[in-house]
Amino acid sequence: MLEVGVAPDMGAVFTLFLVSLLSLVGGVTFQRWPEKVQAATEVVDGLAWFVSPEVHRAIIVQAGILLRVMSFAALLGAAWVMSQ
Repeated sequence: MLEVGVAPDMGAVFTLFLVSLLSLVGGVTFQRWPEKVQAATEVVDGLAWFVSPEVHRAIIVQAGILLRVMSFAALLGAAWVMSQ
């Protein structure tokens, strides 16, 4: 195994920061451009067969909100790991 000269918790902190960043970017994208996200995913997404386009866009916006909440939770988790 390769030895690295950092504390083992720093890997968890880095991962949580990365999760936070990606969640924030995804959440902002989902909330800002739900029509473009819908157009890109309706070919692959099976949900488009069961709900109307308006409901599908509303689900995308709600997923964006949840991704931003997850971003905040990951930052809180990283702060908690760093305080230990």
